[in-house]
Amino acid sequence: MAADANPASPEAQSLAGFLTDLNARRSQGDPDIVKGMKRAWASFNALPDDKKPEMYTMSMEEREFIKEACILRHKRSARMDS
Repeated sequence: MAADANPASPEAQSLAGFLTDLNARRSQGDPDIVKGMKRAWASFNALPDDKKPEMYTMSMEEREFIKEACILRHKRSARMDS
């Protein structure tokens, strides 16, 4: 990840939109599915690093960046809806 990466950039917001849409399609709006998805990620995150498949590992910096991009997208979307 670039040192000057900005979670408000168009690229980061595109990623946040993609991830939000992906989660919405997977969960189909069902709160039980969302709970299951959260449990699955909590179980994954509890694994020792050497047991996690490499394709799913991200640094904490990358995770925080994506989280911030998603928060900004959600806030922007909420302002547009009001």
